[in-house]
Amino acid sequence: MRMGRWPDEKLLVVLGAHSHDLYAHEDGRQIISVEQYIRHPKYKSTKFYNDLLLLKLSHAARTGPKVKTLPVSKTYKDVKAGRVCETAGWGLTEKRESAKYLMEVKVPTINREECNKRLEKENLTVNGNMICTGVGPGGEDSCYGDSGGPLICDGVLRGVLSFGNKRCGMSNGAAVYTRLSKEYLDWIHKVTAK
Repeated sequence: MRMGRWPDEKLLVVLGAHSHDLYAHEDGRQIISVEQYIRHPKYKSTKFYNDLLLLKLSHAARTGPKVKTLPVSKTYKDVKAGRVCETAGWGLTEKRESAKYLMEVKVPTINREECNKRLEKENLTVNGNMICTGVGPGGEDSCYGDSGGPLICDGVLRGVLSFGNKRCGMSNGAAVYTRLSKEYLDWIHKVTAK
């Protein structure tokens, strides 16, 4: 499910999970209910602009070997094209079914001009608050069901997966992440300080 499109029903967050099976027994797994979700006030669903959603949990998660926090970039600089980053999720695989276990792939970043060319048929445009990735050398890509997942570059969280081409894993495809810019991080700090 994409960030910004959460249903108005009871949500649960599963932390420390490797298996996609909600009922699988895994050491270190935590299931926490969501008390509130806060969508970015300028979110535009038709263009995926400002595609961020914060979740307030009913209680704090316990960090440990299976549940850790990711550092966020302190420089606010854009990620240069050509950098290889990582993303993860339980989205569709090459067999067009949801992954049974958490998958992680390495993907190269691409510049916005190239990204816009790749998204032209989708009638979507990326802006400066977005980061684009292409497809890894073996066709590795994010896909449906991975939205909301991280873009990690050099061990630092740089973006949150928003959308991509309708067909995943194509050599001329692109995935688009909401870039954790100063503007967004300021908003996150303001909301979480309340």
